[in-house]
Amino acid sequence: MLDRNLDTNPMFSEDAILPDQFRAPTGRTSAEKVLWGAVFEQALADLHGGTRRNGAGSQRRARLRAEARTWIADRDGTGVGSFSWVCQMLGLDAALLRTALLVEPARASDAA
Repeated sequence: MLDRNLDTNPMFSEDAILPDQFRAPTGRTSAEKVLWGAVFEQALADLHGGTRRNGAGSQRRARLRAEARTWIADRDGTGVGSFSWVCQMLGLDAALLRTALLVEPARASDAA
């Protein structure tokens, strides 16, 4: 019975036109930018130790920080979801950001 419904439903026919087919190929949609912007913001939060509000213990925060540093430092990654790709998606300079984000802040004891 289900197969017959699929065969007769015009939505599932080969001639169906989907809403996406009406759009001009304009590149990235704003929803995609919002999504990848959130990924970028989460990486920044993780890089800076996250928050205690999310219940993450110190070991988990350290692991997330290390993962964020690794993601940002990866200069070879160019695929979807890589730091360079996300920066390109958001119109940001990956090299400049990478340098700025991976610089370790001077320790108070070093400054004294």
